[in-house]
Amino acid sequence: MYRTNCSFFTGYKPCKYQKKDRKLKCNNSCPFYAKKKKVLILKKGAIGEVLRCSVLFNFLKDYEITVLTDYPAMVNEELVQNIYPCQAEYFLIAQKQKYDLLLALDKSKRMCALANTINAKVKKGFYLDENGKIMPFDKDAEYLWKRGVDDEFMKKDTKNYSQLIIETSGFRYTGEEKYIMPEFEKKAFIKTDKKIIGLNTGAGKMWAARIWPYEKWLVLSKKLISQGFEVVLLGGPDEDAKNKKLAKETGASYFGVKDYLEFVSLIDCCDIVVSAVTFAFHVAVGLDKKVVLFNNVFNRNEFNLPNVHIIEPDVPCKMCYKSNFDKDCHVENCMELITVEDVFKKIKELPKNGK
Repeated sequence: MYRTNCSFFTGYKPCKYQKKDRKLKCNNSCPFYAKKKKVLILKKGAIGEVLRCSVLFNFLKDYEITVLTDYPAMVNEELVQNIYPCQAEYFLIAQKQKYDLLLALDKSKRMCALANTINAKVKKGFYLDENGKIMPFDKDAEYLWKRGVDDEFMKKDTKNYSQLIIETSGFRYTGEEKYIMPEFEKKAFIKTDKKIIGLNTGAGKMWAARIWPYEKWLVLSKKLISQGFEVVLLGGPDEDAKNKKLAKETGASYFGVKDYLEFVSLIDCCDIVVSAVTFAFHVAVGLDKKVVLFNNVFNRNEFNLPNVHIIEPDVPCKMCYKSNFDKDCHVENCMELITVEDVFKKIKELPKNGK
């Protein structure tokens, strides 16, 4: 008799344990039988936030986990039984099931509307009300919700993102939870005894206000190389031309645009990563790398995490959440106030103190 209520039973092919051992039978004698509670996590994007939400897996070890996301590659397949892309057919699959817990963690109308339709005993996070407004399901989500709609409240917030998302989901934050990285193939992109410094030179076209000027990356790269460091340039399609030019002018290494998991492997080769708040930054945190973080538009407390060392421009208008500079800014480009010397000094300190 098949044990159809087992979390590993699929109904269309042998489970992963039967694939490894063909002698196993789906009956009462199977040692891997598990009837777990079911949780659905809605986290469409962005890619860095999908990775940051992996801290929740620390609390869901007794659950059969389903994740709906735009970035399946960022979800650890060993811990998550069902990883679905955010497409209509998978929404239908989710809507036809019963869950013990729903974690609706996207504050977007599309995903909040989906949360309304999910059959779950307990719902945490955010939903869409009858007026088409995004609202918190309960008091646990009110803090993160208010942080989004009230700038003054946000500026006074002292919690990091892990604490925010853990408490929104109804769990107790201890400060010990770490990101759970996806499985990836480790590749030795570069072999050297030198300290490898990864320089992530962009922040995407949508966030011009977070980008450090090209000339400063140029000077920093040359200075690091002259002082015996190995420099690896990091970025995506938006930074490709810039990084090719930097590599040619400085002698820094650049391995081109990589897919997500190869990019993770490349960052894994680095000892220190210098970056604005980007996917590269979140990966570096997940890999326990030392990070020099440029921040100007966000609340710095959100990134108060182990091994993260924040450098900010000295302006009174930080935490503006602007994607571009405008006439209300105190200076034309506050990122220009972050000096090469300050960044170089911080990099020099990190290998010594190990923090």
